[in-house]
Amino acid sequence: TSDLDDGLRSGILNPGEVCTLGAAREVLASLGESPTADLGNTQLRYRFIRRLIGLEVSDVIAATEKNIQDAGIATLADLRRLPHNVAAYSPQWQTLNAELKAYLLSNFYRHYRVMRMAAKARRLITDLFTVYTEDRFQLPSEVQQRVALNSATDPHWLPRVVCDYIAGMTDRYAIQEHERLFDPEERA
Repeated sequence: TSDLDDGLRSGILNPGEVCTLGAAREVLASLGESPTADLGNTQLRYRFIRRLIGLEVSDVIAATEKNIQDAGIATLADLRRLPHNVAAYSPQWQTLNAELKAYLLSNFYRHYRVMRMAAKARRLITDLFTVYTEDRFQLPSEVQQRVALNSATDPHWLPRVVCDYIAGMTDRYAIQEHERLFDPEERA
């Protein structure tokens, strides 16, 4: 749902095409909206995404409860003996979600703007990792202390600490940190 919302908000996804998807038709009908409603409208898009989340969550709860009853599960041991997952979408929503995922894969995840942003993010993260692992003294003091505490017992600790440090960065902070490290005009 977040990717669908991002795709609509960014203009990468065509709202008219989204309305043709089975999941979208279900959501629009539940909202009392036309199947050709304008998902480019911000207020309707918010309502649409919230309702989609609600319908999916409700479906998983109902389908899981049915699966528990059908399998005759009375104890945790009964559940553990099953060779398959019990928590799942209903067959209807499995189909609707498969169609939605296929649409997102073709029209959003592989869109050239998304691919460019992913490539930029990979380069940025790789640059940060390389700088920090080649010269740990470019890390903030508290991160350097974490490295020093553990590097005596594990020589591979530096890459792990650097990974954790980068993983904890927000997108905005990572971009700013990259600028501080690589832009000669940027003040450290």
